[in-house]
Amino acid sequence: MTSPTRLSYVPPTTSRVVASTLGTLPLSMLCAAAIACFAPISQPVAIALAYVLWVPLWLAAACWIARSRSGPRAWLLTAGSTVAVAACVYAIPH
Repeated sequence: MTSPTRLSYVPPTTSRVVASTLGTLPLSMLCAAAIACFAPISQPVAIALAYVLWVPLWLAAACWIARSRSGPRAWLLTAGSTVAVAACVYAIPH
């Protein structure tokens, strides 16, 4: 039997760190807005839920983006995810 291959450690770069901390902030806020728009609950409760969830969403997105292998890939994932969620929030009628 062969042993499974392990991913080697990639040290953090400035671009990856900035993408994972500042680049994911709009993504997390738009995800919270999507939750507030499409949750089948009353508007005040939906706004409160979105307000409570944007920080955990930001932390989860930052951890997800920080695992990317390079700075450009981190920015590409951040921008692509932000555009996709923004399209859901602004293009889908609610």
